Amino acid sequence: MARESPPSVTTPLLNDLLDTESSPSTSVFSSPTVPQKKILSFWDGVALTLGIQIGSGIFISPALVARNTPSSLFSLFIWLIAGFLAWACAACYIELGTRLPVNGGPQEYLAYCFGDFFGFLASWGCIFGVKPCSGAILALFIADYICDAADLPGQKGLVALGVVGVVTAVNCTGNRLSNVSTKILLVCKTLGVGFVIVMGFAVLLIPGLLPPEKNHGEPPPPPTPTSKSYTDALVAAMWAYSGWEVLGFVGGDLKNPTRNFPRVINTSMLIVLLLTLFANVAYFSALSFDDVARATTVGLVLTPSLLPLCDGNLRGPDI
Repeated sequence: MARESPPSVTTPLLNDLLDTESSPSTSVFSSPTVPQKKILSFWDGVALTLGIQIGSGIFISPALVARNTPSSLFSLFIWLIAGFLAWACAACYIELGTRLPVNGGPQEYLAYCFGDFFGFLASWGCIFGVKPCSGAILALFIADYICDAADLPGQKGLVALGVVGVVTAVNCTGNRLSNVSTKILLVCKTLGVGFVIVMGFAVLLIPGLLPPEKNHGEPPPPPTPTSKSYTDALVAAMWAYSGWEVLGFVGGDLKNPTRNFPRVINTSMLIVLLLTLFANVAYFSALSFDDVARATTVGLVLTPSLLPLCDGNLRGPDI
């Protein structure tokens, strides 16, 4: 069966986008005569991508990976392999984003290649399936940390609902406030991860810096390595690297997309890969492998262990 040819309106649109970088950003579903101001610079794109990538995954996935691997060294190997696989997926988006610098992401790419019907299916699945589920998972993870830190048992559902409401309200105000809030949150998250990395490497490089840990009881038996457990660990690690695809949804707002699209993706992937590997090294430096595997909020488990580094007279609660 012959493949359906793409709509005729997309062919001149693609040619215009490839011929000049100053042409208006348009969509295959919109009129090509409507101009759109490009407002995202290279650093705006990096902040947006990193703001999505650096999030709950770096504090949740380490436990999921550790539960499906036999040792900390193997866990780090899984994180490295998952990072390169995620980077390979992001490289495909680089090709699509530079050739079709329009807003919409996979909806626009599929509509151009296979027709509007498949673009509609992609957008429908994203709006009613992928994004709501992903947002709900992230909100629940954030609620886990907030409730555990504030000692609010039984309130995780309400806190998660509040997180969704705040994020929705900020995004409804417009691009500028969303851009500013993304940068502020990125700075906060980067400082938090940076603190964990610095303190963890201090423990690693200075023997005896932490006092001996008490016996926490019999740890769970180590996992038996199987092909399924390795696959689960790889999927959990790749989920933590996700977020690079967000640039495709705002490709039409990116200045000089032919030059900046690959720069943004590659820069973001390199930073996230290094931060994720260093953060996991910090986790395994301050905590035992079993402690990481048993944790549901590894960031909160790690913090009491690092408190003696800030104050020699201060000792956190048992973990």
